[in-house]
Amino acid sequence: MPTRLLSLLHAAIGIAGEALEAANAVTREHGIEELGDIEFYLEAGYHLVLPSDLRPNRQASGHTRFQTLENAGIPLDIVKKAWVYNRPFNDTHFLQSLNVVANDLEELYHLAGFTQALVLSANIEKLARRYPVGYTDEAAQARADKQGEVK
Repeated sequence: MPTRLLSLLHAAIGIAGEALEAANAVTREHGIEELGDIEFYLEAGYHLVLPSDLRPNRQASGHTRFQTLENAGIPLDIVKKAWVYNRPFNDTHFLQSLNVVANDLEELYHLAGFTQALVLSANIEKLARRYPVGYTDEAAQARADKQGEVK
């Protein structure tokens, strides 16, 4: 599989997986953490299809609370079709799916009383604890930010 498609798959799997974790979060802090992870993978997806100065403005989607995260699987389905069926990858369709997820996040933030800035700040703090000297596979597996938590 081409490297770009693998990177797109990584972003799409991340969005879908973190949305599932966010939907099952049992505390406010856990929810914010998982939403930050969705933001991380959204940024990865955007990075692969758009220059940073062309990112769309986000706005609340208008979906109801129970619909907010259900669209997180759409980017994964788009990448799957390119990968499994060996079809050309459609950047525009993928970008549109990222925009849907981003706008759904804005709706969720509105409903829950969060802001994107709060979620991003919490995610940056978590990643700084996890990777104090930069990313390594070992640090990712050790999850230093989770030390002392009851599983």
